[in-house]
Amino acid sequence: MKNVEVIIPLLNEYESFGELTKRLKVVKDSLINEEVELKVTFVNDGSDNDFKLIVNNFCKENIGFNCINLTRNFGHQNALRAGVESSNSDAAIFIDGDLQDPPELIIDLIKYWQNGFHHVVCVRKSRKKESLVKKLTAKYYYIIFKKFANFEVTKNAGDFRLIDKWIIDEIKGINEYDLYLRGFIESLGAKFKKIYYTRDPRFGGKAKYNYSQSIKLALNGLFSLTDIVSKILNWLLFVSLFITFVLVIYIFTSVLFFDNSLVRGWASIMMVLMLVLITQIFTFIYISFNLRKINNQTSNKKNYQIEK
Repeated sequence: MKNVEVIIPLLNEYESFGELTKRLKVVKDSLINEEVELKVTFVNDGSDNDFKLIVNNFCKENIGFNCINLTRNFGHQNALRAGVESSNSDAAIFIDGDLQDPPELIIDLIKYWQNGFHHVVCVRKSRKKESLVKKLTAKYYYIIFKKFANFEVTKNAGDFRLIDKWIIDEIKGINEYDLYLRGFIESLGAKFKKIYYTRDPRFGGKAKYNYSQSIKLALNGLFSLTDIVSKILNWLLFVSLFITFVLVIYIFTSVLFFDNSLVRGWASIMMVLMLVLITQIFTFIYISFNLRKINNQTSNKKNYQIEK
């Protein structure tokens, strides 16, 4: 009998909790004959006391449902990580508690896992009732991430996915603060399968994840898992060197052949400024390169990943 754990971060999901648990029970019952024991762990990420009481009472009355109560709101990614780091299951599934991701897909995730896939990711083929701004920013974020990352990233995929036990162990073994979870999982290069689905609008209540949090998450992923800063600095270096080269030729040509075309002292000032500019750019690249090495070293990131 294999154990699969569904990890669900919650933040005062009063409107959707009843429907969520109802559909999860149906999923659990449908897996009775599949040699899989499904358990559910709710992670209260700073919910108020009334909602905590609702969740805690439900878990006490229903076998296979557990609850972790965080002391305050630490953010969606950290709530998922709290669930992962407390898990001893053979596989874990991440899903949001607002019912935008259908719990019924859990059955398909488990089937693909049983067929040998270590990582099964749900890809949104369409997003109902999402603004044009959100759709465009998501689209171009994945384009930028793919450009600067040294591994393939799955477009239009959020945290709704299944991961095998060895991936759970890898997450437990990394010490990076504020880890960009979905990006780190994809960087491991596990054997994976995509499932396409239509993302529903929220079942009820207001979105708990605002634009500022989304931007912070996106920037965290770019800076922790890509070389975007160092590559941009390198481009600036080459552009600056090209401009400097052109200016040097212009200065020497003017001095040698058109001595009266320059204001006295202009050439020497420009040469000093260009020397300072080049020195600064090399310094910034050096700092950027070493900061990234320090980050990789202190976060215990591996140089390679052996398939398990």
